[in-house]
Amino acid sequence: MTLNDLKNGERGIILKVKGRGAFRKRIIEMGFVVGKTVEVIKKAPLRDPIEYSIMGYNVSLRGSEAQLIEVVREKDYQTSEEKAFDGTITRD
Repeated sequence: MTLNDLKNGERGIILKVKGRGAFRKRIIEMGFVVGKTVEVIKKAPLRDPIEYSIMGYNVSLRGSEAQLIEVVREKDYQTSEEKAFDGTITRD
């Protein structure tokens, strides 16, 4: 899922920042770093731009830029952390 897929008020954890060159560098410098939590503040009526809150400040991105940032919903991330081991336990 991408940052563009989150709805108003939803929070997500950044998994991957795609893109190259100046764009990728600018996005990372703005705080869109793997492992950080980002929240959707509001989407414009025509879905572009979108306002996000990250690291204590608000940032607006175009929808095309938001599609280059992979996230997981915060609630889904927490449940996957709890279920870390998915193997088989055998007892003698």
